[in-house]
Amino acid sequence: WAPEKISSEDADGADWKTKKAKAPSCLQKGAMERQFLLENSLSSKDGFEEKYLELCAAIIKMSRKAKRRRFAARLQAEVGEYHLNKGDFQSAITCFKQVLKTYRLDQWDRCHFWRLFRLAFCQRTTAEPTEYLKTLVSCFSPRITSVAPEKALIALQDDLERVLAHPVVGEARYGKLSFIETSMSVSDTSSTESMFGQGQNRKKMMKKFCSVGESVQIVLSIKSYLPKPVEFGSAKLFIVAFGEFASILENNGSIEEEDAFKVLSVESPVRITPGENKFTFTWTPSSSGQYILSTVEIVWHHGYFYYDSTELPVPLLGIDVLPSEPTHSISLNPTCLVPGHDQEVVITFDAGSDVVTTGRLVMDCTKGVSLIPPGEDPATSEWKKECDVEFQPCKPGEKQELRAHVRCGMIENFSNESISQVDSMDTAHGLSAKVYTTYLHSRTVNDNTSELATMKNVLESFVPVLEKTALSVEAVQTHWLDAGERFILNVLLTSNTPYHFSVDEWGVQLPQPVRILEGVDLNQQLLKCLVSDGDQLSVAFECMVCNDSTDDCDLSLRPKMHLKLRDDAQKVFSLDLALDLDDLYKEFSKSSKQKRVGALQATLKVESDRGLVGEPVSIVYEVDLGSFVPPKSDSGKDPVFVYCISGDGSDWLVGGRVKGSMKATEGSKISCEIVGVPVVPGVIKRFPSMVLELLESNDHALPITLNFQPSDTFYSLSKVEVIGVASSASK
Repeated sequence: WAPEKISSEDADGADWKTKKAKAPSCLQKGAMERQFLLENSLSSKDGFEEKYLELCAAIIKMSRKAKRRRFAARLQAEVGEYHLNKGDFQSAITCFKQVLKTYRLDQWDRCHFWRLFRLAFCQRTTAEPTEYLKTLVSCFSPRITSVAPEKALIALQDDLERVLAHPVVGEARYGKLSFIETSMSVSDTSSTESMFGQGQNRKKMMKKFCSVGESVQIVLSIKSYLPKPVEFGSAKLFIVAFGEFASILENNGSIEEEDAFKVLSVESPVRITPGENKFTFTWTPSSSGQYILSTVEIVWHHGYFYYDSTELPVPLLGIDVLPSEPTHSISLNPTCLVPGHDQEVVITFDAGSDVVTTGRLVMDCTKGVSLIPPGEDPATSEWKKECDVEFQPCKPGEKQELRAHVRCGMIENFSNESISQVDSMDTAHGLSAKVYTTYLHSRTVNDNTSELATMKNVLESFVPVLEKTALSVEAVQTHWLDAGERFILNVLLTSNTPYHFSVDEWGVQLPQPVRILEGVDLNQQLLKCLVSDGDQLSVAFECMVCNDSTDDCDLSLRPKMHLKLRDDAQKVFSLDLALDLDDLYKEFSKSSKQKRVGALQATLKVESDRGLVGEPVSIVYEVDLGSFVPPKSDSGKDPVFVYCISGDGSDWLVGGRVKGSMKATEGSKISCEIVGVPVVPGVIKRFPSMVLELLESNDHALPITLNFQPSDTFYSLSKVEVIGVASSASK
């Protein structure tokens, strides 16, 4: 086949149209002349052919009006053959084109091919390459190739390839080829889940799920109905982002290569043999999102043929790419903060197998913790509660280290009753570090990273403050050697950190009236001893009580133990631990005040020296305050006493105001009266007891020692007559 330039007169069939216009029609004459239909038709050959064509045209027109399209198609095909034999290819082409659709719809495959073959014969020397290409493409449909002679198909295929090699063919965009069928499938991914949904134009869509960086196998099947193998210039698959895909379809556009997010190609030349041919694409998604396997582009010589998935009779095939699990990580060392200790915290960022494009470190301190940001000098910089530092981009396998100085102070509300250094067990205390990153999967490093959509991730790490100090006081005990004068103070210390510490020095600060005996060292062997998590040290000190001290015990001064510790890095820091000796000092305080107040004289007077058992008797208690010396804190105020009278351990029942308070001036007497009832006959020597306490300004009660003068005996007589009424017990 070679293209041939034809005149416009021949192309339009001007000669035949002129002759038809000049030839008179029998239908245009009057009714009386119809019997002369064949007049001049048999006088010459040309006249007969003209009349024959005129009759055929009328019959074809009337048959179509009568819905007899098959008969019309067969008759018009015969007319086409007539024009073909006469060499009028343009008229033959017109006739053959009008009947092809009827042959195709009625599935007259053999007749259909024969007419196509005759049409191709006419067009190969007269039609434009693009018009001839349409006819050739129709000659290789699956139904036709199953009945057409092989030699004819081979001849047509040769013409097809020559036409496709003509430059004019490349000026247009063509749809799918009827003799080349394509189909796609996605192999199983790491996520075996798949889902049917609804895509654009209510077309069904099947989705597969995978992760960024995961290799996805896409199988492209190309089935050829040609009789001979062919070679395509290229075969490409356009993967389009869902948003772009939907936008193009809404605007009634076509998917082009520049619209594709990713273009997958088969290595050229692409050899296609008759039958099914399979090609496998490997796609490693570089960013997350929803993608559509949109279009297959086949380039055959100068022809570009597009198989749009929206026009194929199969569901759309989509791939949902999920963000991959990041492999980069952050770690902080040490893993805990020691209260009262300045530490260097090393922040290590490991890129893993990711390409980290950006990174930002945010460090935040809770109550009692402060830091000096990485890169700043601790000698000149200020301590801060938070900082924000940028990371450098990292390639797979790279690490970055940042060093910050962290100070963990003692919690202000720590007391002897606390079990930890944190003020609430429900709140995390320490140093938190967050890293905000954007990254790509390592398998995308060969791509142009500037054009790829990065994924985001947030890494978190936390270094808690130990619930207790490096060494904490587990127990404090006292063992008296001489009652009230000398005792052994035993302090049990527990290590709470996983790091090793040694004690370089220690000392104990005790308020008056207790002091540590000098020259007695019971703990020499424990110095420089290494301790770590869970180890315990028991230290002892010999103490003496200074009884000659005239000062009251000041409970606001807390007993402390001072320690100097050395860590693994040979850094020395101090630690003060409170010692719980409150009970001991409270006893010292009471004893000191009781000595200052002294004992008071008291008397007990009974209304009479005898009475009957069960009869009430008035009893008066009187305390002489002549020797009373009030405490310093209460000087200048009238003392207030509280008393309590109890009959326990005596032979009396007591009543009246047995509890109360009394206010008296210095040097006066105070007294109270109650009612006593003797309960046993005979001489009674055991009387109700009285407890007297001095109410101090801080609402504490100071017991007062009472020295009772020997009281007179009371003689209790039994009753000789008893008047009673007896009655039966009710049930």
